[in-house]
Amino acid sequence: MICCDSFPQLAHPIFKHFSTESGLPSSQVYQVLQDKKGYLWFATDHGLSRYNGYEYTNYSSADGLTDNTIFKLQLDKQDRVWMQSFSGQIFYMENGTILPFKYNSKIKEIVGNNVPLSFYIDENYDAYFTVSYKGAYKVNNVGLVTQIFKTSVNDLNNRIYFYEVNKGSFISVGNTNFNFNISSKLYFANKNSNFDSINLKSNLTGQLYPFRTKNNKLLLSLSKTLCILENKKLIELCELPDFVSGIFEDKNSSIWIATYNGVYKLDSNFKIIESFLTTEFISSIVEDFEGGYWFTTINNGVFYYSNLIVRSFIFDNELLKEPLCIEHKGKSLVAGFWNGKLVQFNNAIQKPEVIYSDENYISNIYYDEGSKKLYLAKKAPGFIKNNRFYSISSRNNLGLKGDFIKRKNGRLVNATIGGIFEIENDSISLSFTIDQRANCIFENRRNQVLLGCNTGLFLLNDQTKKLETFDKRINDLRIDKVAEIDTFLCLATRGRGVLILAGDSIIQIDEKSGLCNSIINNLTVDKNLIFCASYNGVSKIEFTSFNPFKYSITNIGLSEGLPDKEINDLIVKDDTLWVASKKAISIFPLNESLKNFITPKLNFTFLNINSVQSSFSKNVKYSHQQNNFSIGFEAISYKSLGRIFYRILLTNDNDTFTTITTNRQVEFLGLKPGNYSFFVSAMNTSGVWSKDDILFKFEINSPFWEKPWFIVGVIVVFSFVSYFIFTRRINRIRKEESLQTDFNKQLVMLEMKALRAQMNPHFIFNVINSIQDYILKNDARAAQRYLSKFAKLVRSILDNSVHGEVFLEDELKAAELYVELEQQRFEDKFDFDILISEDVDSGSLLVPSMILQPFLENAIKHGISNLQSKGKISLKVFQNDTFVKVLISDNGIGRAAAAVINKSNASDHISYGSLITTKRVEAYNKAHNTKIDLRVIDLFNNENNAAGTLVTLEIPLKYKSNII
Repeated sequence: MICCDSFPQLAHPIFKHFSTESGLPSSQVYQVLQDKKGYLWFATDHGLSRYNGYEYTNYSSADGLTDNTIFKLQLDKQDRVWMQSFSGQIFYMENGTILPFKYNSKIKEIVGNNVPLSFYIDENYDAYFTVSYKGAYKVNNVGLVTQIFKTSVNDLNNRIYFYEVNKGSFISVGNTNFNFNISSKLYFANKNSNFDSINLKSNLTGQLYPFRTKNNKLLLSLSKTLCILENKKLIELCELPDFVSGIFEDKNSSIWIATYNGVYKLDSNFKIIESFLTTEFISSIVEDFEGGYWFTTINNGVFYYSNLIVRSFIFDNELLKEPLCIEHKGKSLVAGFWNGKLVQFNNAIQKPEVIYSDENYISNIYYDEGSKKLYLAKKAPGFIKNNRFYSISSRNNLGLKGDFIKRKNGRLVNATIGGIFEIENDSISLSFTIDQRANCIFENRRNQVLLGCNTGLFLLNDQTKKLETFDKRINDLRIDKVAEIDTFLCLATRGRGVLILAGDSIIQIDEKSGLCNSIINNLTVDKNLIFCASYNGVSKIEFTSFNPFKYSITNIGLSEGLPDKEINDLIVKDDTLWVASKKAISIFPLNESLKNFITPKLNFTFLNINSVQSSFSKNVKYSHQQNNFSIGFEAISYKSLGRIFYRILLTNDNDTFTTITTNRQVEFLGLKPGNYSFFVSAMNTSGVWSKDDILFKFEINSPFWEKPWFIVGVIVVFSFVSYFIFTRRINRIRKEESLQTDFNKQLVMLEMKALRAQMNPHFIFNVINSIQDYILKNDARAAQRYLSKFAKLVRSILDNSVHGEVFLEDELKAAELYVELEQQRFEDKFDFDILISEDVDSGSLLVPSMILQPFLENAIKHGISNLQSKGKISLKVFQNDTFVKVLISDNGIGRAAAAVINKSNASDHISYGSLITTKRVEAYNKAHNTKIDLRVIDLFNNENNAAGTLVTLEIPLKYKSNII
């Protein structure tokens, strides 16, 4: 059955509607403006509202207004928002606080019970305003009141006034109660002229809206008529369909007229070329910095659309439910719908027409140019010719669902579940039986018929009548569409994006490459372009080269003006892309870029330090205790619909923290002292990053114990103590040496004690460095534990330094204290254990003092510290009849690797501890005519890799009673 129902709609932009449910304080909105930071401000009858692209911030009498109805808004030279309330009083916003104009009491007295009509604040902060029944006034910045002109209800003429305060800034008023039986006059002036007047025609009465264009033309609207005032003559330009409520000029110098019923766009000859929102009372218009348009209404909130390029036919589900497919039909396009309708589109500016209706959905369409037949795949398939539908018969009442293709041999086939069917002489016959679910069918340049199935891509063999695997590499992939670009096959897949078969290579283009989705259910090719349909919008892949493959991707979704994201089909016609989504059919020209090249505007929103609100200042300094920061920021990009990515960067000397997030705040806890720079940049939905990062610099001061003077003082004190201890010890050694009778023995003893004295300050210096590290790290508890152990170790050193020999028990205690100190300093990087054989009498055995510590130090510093895994050091003590044997082993990197590291560090450091100890052993042997055996052995594992170092000491037995 053929239907000729006229579809009552033209293609138009998709508007986003904001209401009280969106966060607006009221649906009654009088004016909108945008400040330099990018924020939108709305004057409503429930107060002032600010919008940032995410949410609304509303201000009312609780925030400083005397009444909640705000009529008019204006920005001053400092980018502050000024507003006029219902009472006529004037307020301004500064740093988030609403403040009153200094002379509001005088304004309120003048307005009284009348209605304020307009206001303006000039560069000197003088206030100009008009009042119904009274006229226009000026209150200057010292409170002096001047009446600019006066109106009266008893005049012999209808009088309409406007006054140009500054170029393009007007205040206007009329004597309100117009009498259409008497003549009307228009009075006009500016700061530098007296009032002139002209007589008006009878139709030119009512509300006046003056507007000065960028090319300095003075437009006036009176009732429904748009005029131009030139040389004190009023020339009528055009008649609008309804009463005018405002005039606006966009960045392209196009004139927009707001009326009581819709908004109208005019061409350069002031003729109406477009109309929108024709059922809405439009109160004001503004174009934001990204080129989006905002329309406020008196009773239905705010409307916004981001793009004038994309137009859509929106469908009523009761009449037309979900377009599934689109096809060319000569110079027109046709679309098949879920509820069985077939709609014809001649172009974007004509109303579409329903040309066929059935209760069964239409899944695919094919138009045969030769026969002029339009084939429909559905439960009862058929074709339309000469506005009449003809059924296609089949033996088994088969329905068609899949793609049609016209093969090179002239045969028309359709791929449907269970087989390939041929349509010939208006009948359907089974051509191939297949065991796959065919999602699409395609014939390539080599006349091969390919089937995209749920389990891959298959070749239809005309001789064997069987399916053959076309490419094993894509087995088990669902293929929903096959096409050719250049000389390559391109495939739409469910989950792998778009695949291009290029010989031995497969080029995969998916979400990681930039597609809006990797689930592609359809695609179409036009020259070097691939358009992909997904459940998250349309992706355009534009190739600049096929050898090698080079391409760019542009995504088209809600931000670019599509009414919804679920795309069923798409087709190119006359350099225009037609897109069938779930709710609409949208169109946009291919030669127009939909990419939003306007970078987001970035602003800081709040700063909390230790949970206390603070303000952003340049190069501010904080104490070391003010080290918990919470910083808020936001980017303004209305086209992005809140889907903005932020890149944050915090630098401190050589340290850098960076991340990408959608959050609009970040916390930094426990920041260390230093100079910091905090950067934020933002990316819109087109992938364009902001050019100018916002930056906050600050410094956290060091605590006093990290100040250079304190550190130097500690070093000086420790050095003085060390010097005192070592000087005292040296004096004692010299005194003992003077009592020796054997000159050679005295000489040897002096050498031995001098070497031991070199070792002691070396160890003390290392300990001081460790304490200094903890102080610099601001770890008071660790420093306290470290100092406690160090005190015990110093006490042990003082006790042991009196004698050249100490009990083994005391030497082991000192060694254990030292290792514990190093374990804390290296944050438990290694384990340490001591094993003493039961037959060792450590309380009576004498050994040279501080003989074990240097080898433990070497094991830690050169073996363990450069180890990637956890280290282990063992100290074992055994005894036989002649000597006590001490074994010190570690699992470090070995002496060879340590030597390489030391050399690469370009260090002149020499291991004085082990060198001195070796010489002490030699001196001790000479002085006591004994033999201490010292050996250092490199350890290796089964793979002959370095596995650590073993130090063995064999010290001859020497006893002394430990009983006082």
